[in-house]
Amino acid sequence: MAKADAQASGDTPAKAEAAKASARLAKKLAEPVRDRSDELLEDPPEGEHHLGRLAGYRAGRKIRRRLGMFMGVALIAIVVIAVRYQFQMRAEFEAAEYERLHPRDRKSVV
Repeated sequence: MAKADAQASGDTPAKAEAAKASARLAKKLAEPVRDRSDELLEDPPEGEHHLGRLAGYRAGRKIRRRLGMFMGVALIAIVVIAVRYQFQMRAEFEAAEYERLHPRDRKSVV
């Protein structure tokens, strides 16, 4: 019967459902807010529940420190390797340049 009334007035079932939902919401909003202080614990348990998102940040502190130390050591190692490589390449270049400028007399070495 309600379906026929909704179709006769030109409303679609979706509009009728939306009207019912808004009526339920208005009824719920009209109810007085009840005091929920009786649900609070008098002696809350120990823990990090009161920290919220900072608890997760604190929990990751150890791994962040380890990653930071690892990255620092890796950076120092890379710099040391690069400097040693440059010195080695410079020595090889200077040796090759010396050989180019001062060729040995291969016939007299026999």
